[in-house]
Amino acid sequence: MKTSAPLRPLSVRHFHGNRGGALFLALGIIAVLSLLAANVCRVTSQRHRACFQETSWGESLAAAEAGADIAIAALRAGSWAGWTGPDVNGVRTFQTPVLTHDGEGNTSFYAIVTADSPVAFQTFDGAFYRIRSTGTALLSGGNGTVSQDKLNNSLWKLSLKKNRDTGATVTGAGLVSRTIEVIAKPSVLFPRAITLTNSINANTQSPTLDSYDSGDAAKSTSGVYDVAKRQSNAKIGTLDGTGSDLKGMNIYGDLMYSGPAVLGTGGVTGQITTPFAETVPPVPKPTWQTVNKSYGTASGTLNLVSGPLGTPKRYKMSSIAFGSSSDIMTLMPPTVGQQGEIEIWVTGDVKISGSSQIISQAGVKVTFYVEGNVTSTGSGVVNQSQTPAHFVIKGVTPADGSARTYGITGSADFTAAIYAPAFDVTLGGSGSYSGAFVGKTMSITGGGSAIHYDEALSRAGGGTQYTVASWSEDVR
Repeated sequence: MKTSAPLRPLSVRHFHGNRGGALFLALGIIAVLSLLAANVCRVTSQRHRACFQETSWGESLAAAEAGADIAIAALRAGSWAGWTGPDVNGVRTFQTPVLTHDGEGNTSFYAIVTADSPVAFQTFDGAFYRIRSTGTALLSGGNGTVSQDKLNNSLWKLSLKKNRDTGATVTGAGLVSRTIEVIAKPSVLFPRAITLTNSINANTQSPTLDSYDSGDAAKSTSGVYDVAKRQSNAKIGTLDGTGSDLKGMNIYGDLMYSGPAVLGTGGVTGQITTPFAETVPPVPKPTWQTVNKSYGTASGTLNLVSGPLGTPKRYKMSSIAFGSSSDIMTLMPPTVGQQGEIEIWVTGDVKISGSSQIISQAGVKVTFYVEGNVTSTGSGVVNQSQTPAHFVIKGVTPADGSARTYGITGSADFTAAIYAPAFDVTLGGSGSYSGAFVGKTMSITGGGSAIHYDEALSRAGGGTQYTVASWSEDVR
C-alpha cells in the first residue's frame, strides 16, 4: 500500500514580505491624505480669513459713509452739537461711538469725521463744505495675518501691527480703514421764478414774466436782462391754486399747480401741469451769538462795512424807517475792490419810501432777515452788482402763524431775490423786477410790471438742505 508524503509547513517568508509592503503602502497613502488634508485646511483657513477681512473692508466703507451722513445732517440742522472745534484751521471733528452688530466675523466699527469750509469754499452761491470721514472696522478670524491673495492685500491695506493712519500700535487681529471725501453744497433757494404755497393773481394781462441768465453772455448783456435775449424758462409753481387767476398774463415758461385749476392761463407759453409738489422750508430767526453792532430804529445815514466772504459782519436792528433823502444805508465791501458779505437782522418792520435808499455796493453779498412787514416804494433798493443772488431778503416765518406782507411799488427797477414763504407778496407800479420770489401768495397789481427770472439762481445755493456735490475715496 502506497503511503502519501507527510505535509510540510508553509513558508512565512513571502507572507511577511507582502505584509510589510502593504504597511508601507498604507502609511504612504495616509501621508498623502494628511498632506492633502493639511493643504485643504490651509487653503480653507486662508479663504476663511480672506472672507472675513473682505467683510471688514466693506464695513469700513459703510462706517465712513455713515460718518459723512452725520456731517450732512449737522449742516442741514445748522447745529454742531457733539462735535469738537472748530480748531485754528476751522476744522470740526466728530467720532462716532463704536457700533456693534451680531453675526460672524467682525461685529464692531466706528468713524472719525472732519468738516470744514476753507476760504476757497466761500462763494456768492453759499458756503461749500469739505467732509472727510474715515471708517474703521476691526478684523477677525486669526492672529493678524494676511491672506495669500496679493491683489486683495494690496487693495485693502490692512493695519496688522501699526495703524496706517495714526501710527499707533495695533492689538488683536488688526483693523482696516477707508477714507472718503465728500463736498457738500447748499441747496437752491430759487429753482423757479415764482414759488408759492397759495394763490397767484394778476389784475390785467399786461404783466410779463420771462427769464434771462446773468451768468451767460448769450442770455444777458453784461449780466443784465436784455429783451433781445429773452428766455422762456420762467416757471411758476403753487402748492394750492385755489382762487388763482392769471388774467392772461404773458408767461414765458411753465405753470405747475396743485388744487383747483388756475384761471386765465391763455398767456402761458410753456406746459401747464398738475399736481405740483415742493418742500418750502420756513425761515427761522437767526441764532447769532454775537453781532458787530446793534441799532434801534435805523434812520439817517448808515455806512455798514461787510466782512470777507464766509465771515459776514452782522448787524441787528429793531426796525428800518426810511422816508427822506437823508435816510441812506450803504453796504460796503471790507476794502475797495474786495468781495464782502454782510447780514442784517431786522426784528420789526421795514419801510422805505420817497427818495430814501438802501444801496449795496458792487462786490457785496447781502442777506436781510426781516421779522415784520416790508414796504418799499420808489427806488428803495439799489443793488449795484445788478445780480439778484447778491441781494437776498428772507422773511422770517412767524412762530404764531400770524400774517405778514411784502409790498413793492414804484417805477424803479428792483434787483433782488425774495424768500418769504409766510408773506403775502404784492408787486405794484410799473417797475422791472429781476430775480425770483418765494412767498405765500402773490398779487401783481401794476399794469406795466415785468418780472425777469435770473436762471443763474437755479444754480446758486443759499439753502440749508445740503446735498452731495462730489464723492471720492482716498486710496493713498
